[in-house]
Amino acid sequence: MPKARGIHLCGNTDFFAEICSEDPSWLDEDRDPRTAEKKKKLGYSVALDNGLLQGHSGDSESLIGYMHNVAKQNYKNMWNKACRTYVQPYEKLTKVPSMQALDALKLSLQKVYSCSFLNVTKAITSVSPSKESANFVVGSPTCPNIVPADALIESSDMIYILLPYVQYSLYDAVTFSPAKLANSHAKVLFILYNVLQAMKACHQAGLSSGAISLCNIALDEKLCSQLRPNFIDYETPFESVLDSKDKVNSATGVDLVKCNRMCASCNSELKELVIGWIHGRVSNFDYLMYLNKLAGRREGDPNYHPVLPWVVDFTTKNGKFRDLKKSKFRLNKGDKQLEFTYEMTKQAFVAGGGSSDQLHVPHHISDVLSDITYYVYKARRTPKAVLCNHVRSQWEPNEYPASMERMQGWTPDECIPEFYTDHTIFKSIHADMPDLDIPSWCSSYEDFIHVHRALLESRDVSQDLHHWIDLTFGYKLTGKNAIKEKNVCLHLVDNHTNLTCYGVVQLFDQPHPKRLLGPGYSLYEAPNIVPSKHNIIEMTICDKDSVSGLVLEATACESHWTSEKVSSVDDDLEQGTEALDALGSAGKNNEPASIPSLQVSSAGTFSSENRAPPVKSTRQYKGVSDENGGKISLPEGFNPIQALEELEKLDNFLVRGLHSTILPVTESEKKLTLSLLDFFQRDIQALGVMMAEIIFAPKIHTTAPNASVKERYYLVRNLSRHHMKEIPTPLLQTLESLLQIHTPDDFLFGGINLEEQVKVFEFPPDL
Repeated sequence: MPKARGIHLCGNTDFFAEICSEDPSWLDEDRDPRTAEKKKKLGYSVALDNGLLQGHSGDSESLIGYMHNVAKQNYKNMWNKACRTYVQPYEKLTKVPSMQALDALKLSLQKVYSCSFLNVTKAITSVSPSKESANFVVGSPTCPNIVPADALIESSDMIYILLPYVQYSLYDAVTFSPAKLANSHAKVLFILYNVLQAMKACHQAGLSSGAISLCNIALDEKLCSQLRPNFIDYETPFESVLDSKDKVNSATGVDLVKCNRMCASCNSELKELVIGWIHGRVSNFDYLMYLNKLAGRREGDPNYHPVLPWVVDFTTKNGKFRDLKKSKFRLNKGDKQLEFTYEMTKQAFVAGGGSSDQLHVPHHISDVLSDITYYVYKARRTPKAVLCNHVRSQWEPNEYPASMERMQGWTPDECIPEFYTDHTIFKSIHADMPDLDIPSWCSSYEDFIHVHRALLESRDVSQDLHHWIDLTFGYKLTGKNAIKEKNVCLHLVDNHTNLTCYGVVQLFDQPHPKRLLGPGYSLYEAPNIVPSKHNIIEMTICDKDSVSGLVLEATACESHWTSEKVSSVDDDLEQGTEALDALGSAGKNNEPASIPSLQVSSAGTFSSENRAPPVKSTRQYKGVSDENGGKISLPEGFNPIQALEELEKLDNFLVRGLHSTILPVTESEKKLTLSLLDFFQRDIQALGVMMAEIIFAPKIHTTAPNASVKERYYLVRNLSRHHMKEIPTPLLQTLESLLQIHTPDDFLFGGINLEEQVKVFEFPPDL
């Protein structure tokens, strides 16, 4: 038998003992130096795990051990879920341990924040720990990734958790400083790691972190994040149980719950407001204030106060409506100055190699409403010390604008809501500063507020307000559209990495739909028919470069509706775009993929900005036959497909701008008031029924004399269908028209509610 060399492993112990007994000399290390040499290679130290010393397996940190623990925990979770689903509902003997939610919440809060509750009742006049020997324990949270609580206070009906002020949140970072999280995925992963550690600590203490959002994550400049749990969910189950008692047996309640779930997934609140504003159900003021709220603007914040448009130019006599297609900055500074600013900053940016300071980034405007303008607007209601700190270091009341005309001409910024709602903003609290003068066409401050608000809601403002929304909150804030409109905002292109809680926010990346104001003519009067022998309406097909699909356009030979072709982007626009692209913002989102759509357009009064001249087709359609020799004279400004155009723009905005769904096609549930025409039609229908009853008298003896006209109609209509030959020839056509014998039932009765209508059916309009 050959002798073993080195380390020999054998699973059969009897065989190993047999080898040793036959030839024990192979264990002698001196006989083979290679054996001793190999043992020397194993002379290094190995650290032993505590689990191995205690007799455990020692593979707790290995992949196999980790997967084993995961599988074991998953098995327990599945078993517990099955017990809750299939056992507990039918088990009455076993009682699951439980406690009141209030006690559970208090216990968990004390574990998480490591401090006890301070009881406060009406009998206690002071909450000072030094008085009345109050037990007040302040500790640090069990996890550093949870915002520490200064105190936990309990009253007779409330629980208060006092948290320190946190300046920035994750919402501020992604909204106002997106470049802070750019250039590296590790930043986001680091934040998520901190959040997971905080959630783990909460769950271990039996505390739910709640439906956390970006606002619940506190952040600092080093991206160290802390969680502020959302405790509102602890109250929600109680409210939902009370609300569901009245809905559990109601089909309407079930439908409402389903509807709410569907709407919650498609940004329903904003969608409903957009649609309500378009159709005139929401005022211009309320809609603009809601957009300010979405953009994060806060009332009373000098750096980020809500903004509204100046709608009247006070610098002209008696005032005139302001051009809402241009920003206030552009109207105040002029195109030449904005172009000069953009070119100078672009040259400085190029000269600095793209790494110059943020003020040298190519831009047109710096802000929509600065803090200095805010304080000047409210100078008459602001203390002197505050004005000296933010506007002028020395108090000079004569340096502030004395009238609305002077104020509007002085600032390039937009208006604030107070000039539409608060008449006290004109009255000065300073003895050496006079009240703010208002235009001469207003008798008092209250009158100005009333008139100014009415002008904001006027038709002239409403028809162009969507352009101002595009400039302030929409797609004209970035890209080629911003350069073309001279509206490139510094805050959106400087790629600042410092955290801030204010700035310009772009809400929409699609053109905002306009408000439907209705025609300026009566829809209840039919258009006149003017005699003409050359009335031929040509259907032309227009091909847009900016919209994929065909565009149908109706034009008349006598009056050609023309549309100006939008010129191609000039060299300055291309250079400006290249300068913006040179910024190389890694955090910039890609533009959404274009959705091919069929858009119907017209060259009427509502001409599209990107419409190309129509290409006429050789195929012609006659609007009125030559025999009639007439021509329909449409009202001035009438666009036959305007409603369809606006509907498609709205659907495009909802789908691509709000990432929602298009409007469903639903019929109006509004009940129309009965008119004399309904009674007259019922009389004619009753006449036809009576005529048929005379013809089929021998077959209707079983009908009650006082039967309703509807029952009589159904009977004679069926008789007329099956016994057409018995109807006299002179009355055949008359009964066919009066009773609509051969008209399908779905067409005849589908459009009306038979229980609420006086007439039996609806006569065709061409009858």
